[in-house]
Amino acid sequence: MNRWAVGIGMMPRGEVGLVFAGIGKGIGVIDDGLFSAIGILVMVTTLLAPILLRFALGSNPVRV
Repeated sequence: MNRWAVGIGMMPRGEVGLVFAGIGKGIGVIDDGLFSAIGILVMVTTLLAPILLRFALGSNPVRV
């Protein structure tokens, strides 16, 4: 198994982070700047993961 592919495949799972950030912002633990940074990080990892996954799997990805 390709460890890089597994790690990169798990990278865009930021929706849970957004939920917790929203709860933290709601109760006042997270300020607007940190919430924005978390949102940008989630967007970047969501867009970057498929590109990196293509390189990690190479030209012959495993089909299941």
